[in-house]
Amino acid sequence: MKYVLAPLAEFTDAPFRRMCFEGGADLTYTEMVSAAGLAHGSSPTRHLMETMPGEGPVALQLFGAKEDELAFACRGLTGGFAEVNLNAGCPMTKVTRAGAGAKLVEDPAKIYRLLKAMTESTDIPVTLKTRLGPHPQKTNIFEILDAAEQAGAKKLVVHARYTSQMHGGTVHLDVLEEVVRRAHIPVTGNGSIVDSKTAAAMARTGVSALMIGRAALACPGIFNVLKG
Repeated sequence: MKYVLAPLAEFTDAPFRRMCFEGGADLTYTEMVSAAGLAHGSSPTRHLMETMPGEGPVALQLFGAKEDELAFACRGLTGGFAEVNLNAGCPMTKVTRAGAGAKLVEDPAKIYRLLKAMTESTDIPVTLKTRLGPHPQKTNIFEILDAAEQAGAKKLVVHARYTSQMHGGTVHLDVLEEVVRRAHIPVTGNGSIVDSKTAAAMARTGVSALMIGRAALACPGIFNVLKG
């Protein structure tokens, strides 16, 4: 089982990522990086992509809603990233009001177009991070899975909650297990992994990796703790 540090806005910068790598993380993610910001030459945005020696494998996470901007961001990649990930799961208003993040969950066809633009613009593996659907009455993760696979994504990261749940409430492991069963690409599970009990419960779904976010803020060594 692989253990991964989730992208966390204002937290997962290079020094923190290195702490987590030293604490056992097999892969870490940058903070969300705006594709629009990169397309418009924003220096603060590009600063979020900086890496440092000793980090281990790093994945770049982009957010955006325009094919040309995401393609531009992918074409200009440097820094030896292990993968480039499209965020289709952040529920924060400042992201969704621009049509990005969890807003994309409502439109699997658009996710396909965005991922396709990315896969055609870089040789770095392209992946997707998303949710189960907008709300419990609309579970469309399976359509999203199909879109990701058809676009050439190499991995799916699933926060096993709905957009309406934000970051709280039930983690739907039964739905996640069905995603794993149907998928032809590796699936990483995410959502309230805080200790060995919650890690074991998600691992039983058959995911290939576990992504840990908020619990790592208090304990960057949680990855080694869970590895035993």
